[in-house]
Amino acid sequence: ALHSQARVICLTSGLTDGMARFPSDLPDDFVVFPVQAFCGTFVNNFIQETYEPLCGAWRLKIDGDYSIALCTNPFDIERASWYSLRGLEFEIRKDCLSMWFGKGVQAGAPVPALARSASQTPEMFGCRAKDLKLNIKQVWWPAFRGGYAKIVTMDCLRPAYGPRSAAWGTTPLDSARELSPSNYFRNDPRSPIERQAGSCDALEGVRYCAGNPCIVVSEGRGHSCEQVCASQSLACAEAFATNGTCPVIDSVGSRCTHVFPVGADPVCHCELPPEPRRCGLLPHARARCAGDPCRVLVSPMDFSTGLQTKYRDCNEYCGTANLTCIAQHDVVSHSCKVRGDLPCGQAFPEQPQVAMEQQVGMAGRGPKAHVVASEAGFFERLWHMDTLRTRRNNSEGLEAYVHDAQAHRVCVCTGASAA
Repeated sequence: ALHSQARVICLTSGLTDGMARFPSDLPDDFVVFPVQAFCGTFVNNFIQETYEPLCGAWRLKIDGDYSIALCTNPFDIERASWYSLRGLEFEIRKDCLSMWFGKGVQAGAPVPALARSASQTPEMFGCRAKDLKLNIKQVWWPAFRGGYAKIVTMDCLRPAYGPRSAAWGTTPLDSARELSPSNYFRNDPRSPIERQAGSCDALEGVRYCAGNPCIVVSEGRGHSCEQVCASQSLACAEAFATNGTCPVIDSVGSRCTHVFPVGADPVCHCELPPEPRRCGLLPHARARCAGDPCRVLVSPMDFSTGLQTKYRDCNEYCGTANLTCIAQHDVVSHSCKVRGDLPCGQAFPEQPQVAMEQQVGMAGRGPKAHVVASEAGFFERLWHMDTLRTRRNNSEGLEAYVHDAQAHRVCVCTGASAA
C-alpha cells in the first residue's frame, strides 16, 4: 500500500500520493510530469536493448526562449524486450508507457517534447490532469489493521503530447485549448501563434491565468478588455467578470466592450487580430521574425516526421495557408538577419540530404548547456538527459539532425487571400 502511494508521488512530482485529489486550483490542462529522470531511468534499467533517453532543446538567440525540443527515439519502447518485472515494477512500466509522447511516432523520427514550465526542461513523459485517473482499491491484507490495505492505481488515458494526444490534432490557432502555452516550446509546430510571435508578452496586468500570457487579470482602472488588448495592438477574444480570480472556468462572461468599474479586476483574453492571426496556419516555422506572425524563417525540415520540406519559393510557401507573398529575404542561416531582398518567386537554395539516424546518441552529460559557433554567430543547445546514468556516446544524434536543417529564407506573407 505504501509502495503504491510512493509510486504515485514519483509519477506526479509530489502533487499527490493518490489518497487525496489534486489541488483544487489545478487547471484541467495542467501537465503532470513524473519526477525528473524517473521514467527515463526506469526504462533504461529494465529494457533489454541499449536505450539512452535524451532530450535536446535549441534556441536561435543566446538570450531567447528555447524554440524547439526533441527526444531520442531509437525504437518503440512499448514493443521492446523487457527484463522480467514483478508487482510494483510492472505498474511503473504501465504508467510510464501510458505517459510517453512517443506513442505512434514514425519509426526513426524523434519524440516531441514539452517544456516543464518556467525551467524549460524538455520532457517526453507526462499526462494532463484531466486525463489522469487515480483509483483506490481495498484488498484483503491480514498484516494490516482491519485486514484490508488500500492500494492506489493510476491510469493516464492518453499522453499529454505526441500523436496519441488531444493536442496533436490542433493548429497554432486553437492549441491553447488543450495545453497551456507555457508547456509548448516557442516554435513547436503546434505552439499557439501568439506565443510564437510573443504577441502577449508585454500585456499589462496583475497576473496571467493558466500559464497563458494572453489571459490576464487586468488592474481595475475602469477600462474595458477591448481597451486592455488594444494597448498592444491585439483584439479581445473574451472578457470575464471574475473579480480577479483564476482560473476563469464557470465565470460570468461579459462583452469585450463592457467598461468595468474602478476597483474591479476583470480577466481579459486577448489574441492577434484576424488577418495576422491567419498566418498561424503557415507551417514549418523555424521562427517568427521581429514578432511578426507573418514573417517566417522557413524550416527545410519537418521535425515531426523527419522529412524535408519541398517548398520551391515563398509564393508556394505562403500559398499553403491561402496567403500571398509580399517579400522574400535571403538570411544568415539559423537566423532572421537579412542579407538581401529577393523576388517572391526566387527558388529556395538546394538543401543537403539530412540522413535520419535510427540510433540517435548523446552529445554529453545532462543537464548541461553549451554554445557552438555557427554561420549565424551563436546557436545554443541545451542537453537534458532523462536518466541518472552517465554513459557517453559521441555520435552526432539529435545535434546533426537539427543543425544540418539550415534555414536560409524568410517569407513575408499577407493576410489577403491568394488570387
